[in-house]
Amino acid sequence: MATELRDARYAGTGPLHQPGVFADHRFNLAGGGSVRVLWKLDGRQTVNAGIGGGQAGVLIASDGAESPLVAGAVVEVGQQPVYIRQGGAVQSFAETPHSLRGPFLQYWLANGGLARLGLPISPVSDEQRAGGVYPTQWLERARLEYHAGNQPPYDMLLGLLGIETLEEQDIDWRDLPTIEAEQVPAGCRYFAETRHSLCPPFLAHWEQNGGLPVFGFPISEPLVEWTEDEPLLVQYFERNRFEHHPENVPPFDVLLGRLGAELMP
Repeated sequence: MATELRDARYAGTGPLHQPGVFADHRFNLAGGGSVRVLWKLDGRQTVNAGIGGGQAGVLIASDGAESPLVAGAVVEVGQQPVYIRQGGAVQSFAETPHSLRGPFLQYWLANGGLARLGLPISPVSDEQRAGGVYPTQWLERARLEYHAGNQPPYDMLLGLLGIETLEEQDIDWRDLPTIEAEQVPAGCRYFAETRHSLCPPFLAHWEQNGGLPVFGFPISEPLVEWTEDEPLLVQYFERNRFEHHPENVPPFDVLLGRLGAELMP
């Protein structure tokens, strides 16, 4: 929440504000909606959340955990700030306490949603990446990084989770076996940039679900990994890992690895 407030417009104090006793500050968010930030300088106090009839809101704790608020709801406030958010587009999920909103929600909806990217598994927070510190949100199968200085659609970038997963295994993808263009079978594509091929069953999934901007270049040839004592055909890309599950009916025979869940700190 603190990350989003950095780009918000201050809208003054709220009705509970008492200097030196109780803080009640209001902000209008760049992605739509508003937030009240509440904390009590000493002790704890239960207060009305200020949700009117027919309205709803979200209570966001200092650790990013969220819970819904309805009209007439009350919240307990102490020295740690709590955030009450209202308005603006938001997608909540019964399976997780985290939600999607603003540019993160827009990207999720436009790029496959739950099937491709999975559920959010973290709040938005600032994380250090090459080139700077960026608002970041982890999903089951991706890491979204918001680069406000870039022009759309390059303001939201996917983390290089395929590369990072191999690094966690002490593998440099540049040391993996490569293939020459003349060795590539018919019906496949070849990428001179990484000297790797892309063939069925992974080729159609790559082409039909975002291609280079979403998954990046292939950084391995297909290889077999073992999971739960079963062999699994996989191929690594810059931003994810494709897995072949022949027991599933197409198009669900090719699934993305849950690399966000595996790598999130």
